[in-house]
Amino acid sequence: MFSRLKESRSFLMGLAILGVILFHASFSISSYKLRLIHDNLCCGVDLFLFFSGIGACHSIAAHGGRGYLKNRLRRILPGLMPVLILWSAWMVFTGVMNWKEFWGSVTLLGWWFGQYKQLNWYFSAVWAFFLLAVPLYGLFRRCRRPVWLWLGLCLGTLAIQIILPGYKASMLSCRALIFLTGMLFGRLEQLGCRHTSAIAWISGLFLVLGLWWMVLEYPYDCWGYGYRLGLWWYPYALFTPGIAILISALWPRLRRLPVIRACGAVVEQLGQSSSEILMIHMALFKAITNVTTLTNPQWFLVIALCLAAGVGYHRWIVPRLPFS
Repeated sequence: MFSRLKESRSFLMGLAILGVILFHASFSISSYKLRLIHDNLCCGVDLFLFFSGIGACHSIAAHGGRGYLKNRLRRILPGLMPVLILWSAWMVFTGVMNWKEFWGSVTLLGWWFGQYKQLNWYFSAVWAFFLLAVPLYGLFRRCRRPVWLWLGLCLGTLAIQIILPGYKASMLSCRALIFLTGMLFGRLEQLGCRHTSAIAWISGLFLVLGLWWMVLEYPYDCWGYGYRLGLWWYPYALFTPGIAILISALWPRLRRLPVIRACGAVVEQLGQSSSEILMIHMALFKAITNVTTLTNPQWFLVIALCLAAGVGYHRWIVPRLPFS
């Protein structure tokens, strides 16, 4: 199971970034079922955090906490900062941002201090997870029963949300659950856990429960009260590991078909460029929607442009930037 997850990582990350970019596109959707799917495609972020948790365990074990954080900085910041500075400058030029918000944006601190005219919450919040991963891995390494530690940490995370209610705390605590789950998977892999069938079955049960919760809640609380309490995101924490395990089990069989193998190669390339696609599409989407509205065909054209630009930026520009 763990080896299949590792082999399918790029493909799953590609699916995740496709889901996120489709979610951020403001399509005009009349079908209830399509709208249900579209409004929950943001769960791609949870796949990012799940694999980030797994990767954190292996990276800290191999390079230490300082080496892990250095690798994160070198992987993300060289590509992010040019996009962030150019986008923020454009927002100031067009009158959307003031200079205080500009500096909050380029330092990635604005979101933490209530400045919501930012590129995206993820680029600010993910560093909190990276920093916490170092002491958390120390706890996992010293604990003989990591599952019990994981359960305690999850309960503690839920308690924080109760103590600190609100949109920001709710979203972070819900997303922290899947990051912790990723770290648990990474630690179990390091320990040579043999109970992979049990893990897969339990993840499958949580997958069914999470999908049921998502479908049940959607018509009654679309971006309302439950959204502010975090109930919107809890299903993602439940079903993300199950989806990852299921797709990673099916993918080696499906890729034997030539057409699927060709499409899968494209998706894998998108997965390898997911960070760059994420930052470029957010910058372009926000710049466009501030001045005009798009039709559905125009949205698909912009999405294709963002995917191509993100892959090109990752392959040919980022490696030539300073500090990369």
